[in-house]
Amino acid sequence: MSNKYLLNVSVGPVQEFIAEARKVRDLWVGSYLLSMLTYKALKPFMDNSDYDIIYPAYKTSPVYKRLNSQPVSDPDLLIASFPNHFLVSVPGTSLVTLIKSSHDECQQYWEEISESTKKLIQKDLDSIFNAIKGSSTPDKWDSLWENQIKDHWIYMWVALPVNEEDLKTNYQDCIKKIQRLLEERKMTRTFAQWHGSPAIKCTQYARRESMGPDDLAKNKIFWERSQDRFDATIRKGDRLCAVCLIKRFIKPEHFKINGLKDIRFQSTMDVAVKPYKELVNNLDDNIKKDFLDRVNNIRKIITPYKKEVANIDEIEGDFFYRDEMDEKRHLKEYAVKAADKSKLKEYLNVF
Repeated sequence: MSNKYLLNVSVGPVQEFIAEARKVRDLWVGSYLLSMLTYKALKPFMDNSDYDIIYPAYKTSPVYKRLNSQPVSDPDLLIASFPNHFLVSVPGTSLVTLIKSSHDECQQYWEEISESTKKLIQKDLDSIFNAIKGSSTPDKWDSLWENQIKDHWIYMWVALPVNEEDLKTNYQDCIKKIQRLLEERKMTRTFAQWHGSPAIKCTQYARRESMGPDDLAKNKIFWERSQDRFDATIRKGDRLCAVCLIKRFIKPEHFKINGLKDIRFQSTMDVAVKPYKELVNNLDDNIKKDFLDRVNNIRKIITPYKKEVANIDEIEGDFFYRDEMDEKRHLKEYAVKAADKSKLKEYLNVF
């Protein structure tokens, strides 16, 4: 066995995981989660000075500084500062043990995040599910949760035997070779066989099944009521899998970084309608009041649990798009009472 190895590790998936987003915050969470999982995978190597971490320059990371009691500003903690792969030089006798420790640290961190995030919604979703499932099914709303969580991350590694002379005289060739080996390794994936499920697919990532009842009609009711309960987090039409629920509900404290605060993002629609809100705000007060009244009349029907908006800036972006003010879409996405359908049509016609 060689006295030293170059070890190249990659944690993924990357692009598809980050792209599984409907809200701007989903994009940030995806990037930050991946960064923290890489940090955890790298931790066994950071904890021992005998291992030479070639890439990344981890000591400059705000997260590393904070977790090691070094001065760093709170805003800098919001930066996803770890890439999804790293390169280290390790003794040959420690290679297998280190790979296992690295993988286990990464997986354990993910499972802890899964569990702590799930606890936030467990009681409410249990209640919603039990109210609609009927007595004939023993299923749970989260029956697919563990399957979706346990094999989500792909931990890939390749190792190249080297000696001190190789690193001194043929360093670039060694790096090129091990990078090529990792790219070849990525051409294949090890995964557990999945036999499928009749459950409805996730609207954010259609390769995974959504949580809730398998029955389409009951699943729709489950998510409508979930949206009513978590209206600030679950959007209209959402039916989410376990991974997407984690990305949507995760809190700063789940990352276990002291001083990490939640970050608020405006939706892309809200950003797009800003000029129109400014335009309406410059109109006569009577016109603004009339517009607010129309908006609140519609909101009372489709989202009666929400309080009235008091000014133009509080109005959801949907109300500034003519295509969004469609009667069929509202009847499909909201549980509109039969007695209110004619009123809804009347109010929508003035937009």
